Amino acid sequence: MAKPARAAARRASATGVSGARGGPHVESPRGESVPIGATVDGSPARLYNGKLLMARQARKLVEQDEMLLRNRIALLKQEEQKVWSKIDRTKKKAGEIMGMRMKNEEKMAVRQAEEERAAATDEKAMQNYEETKAKMDAVRMKRLVAAANERKRRVLDLKAAKEAARQRIEEEKQAAHLEAKAKAAALRLELERARKKRELLESERVRKNREEYESRVAAEEERKAAKEEEVRRLESLEVKLIGKLRDAQELQQAAYSELEEALSGPL
Repeated sequence: MAKPARAAARRASATGVSGARGGPHVESPRGESVPIGATVDGSPARLYNGKLLMARQARKLVEQDEMLLRNRIALLKQEEQKVWSKIDRTKKKAGEIMGMRMKNEEKMAVRQAEEERAAATDEKAMQNYEETKAKMDAVRMKRLVAAANERKRRVLDLKAAKEAARQRIEEEKQAAHLEAKAKAAALRLELERARKKRELLESERVRKNREEYESRVAAEEERKAAKEEEVRRLESLEVKLIGKLRDAQELQQAAYSELEEALSGPL
């Protein structure tokens, strides 16, 4: 409300407006020359620039959190891929070893059975051969079952490892999300506090400027009233002086008339 009053006062005064520095300027309550349409000290421009800077900083912090999260997720995926590569290599190596072991054991069993059959010259030898063959078949079946169980166990381990890796990545993403959310909330709170503080400072500045301006207006009104009183006094004095001058002129005219009358009569 003080701003229109100042503008009206400046329009009423011939010395309050100038066209210097690229446009009309006015005299602020502090005696400064500022452009019309701006505040006394240009604070709104600085205020908006400050809000824009803080918003940019907030966006950069969120972008940094996003980049860190993406980097951590990429590293987790790389580690998971390395684990899978190791699992595949281990699985392949174990399969090769088991295959070679089974082949060697089968060869040994066949060779032993052939040797025992060749040496079986009587029923006892044949019985030994059959027993050995049954043992060999049992061992082979046991190995097949063990191999099947091992494959099943590896499949279950593989599924468990995948699930553990998935859960680890999900937990990391969730933790990063919560951390970014907490940072954003803290930043919003800080921005809100800063905004309220700026508003309070701006309100106080406006109040002080208004009081200063109103004080100057009151002083000007007092000076104007004093000048008006002086003008009335001078006008009254002028009227009195004019009356006295008129009376003196009438007396002078009367004296001239008497002088002329005296001069026109006989000596």
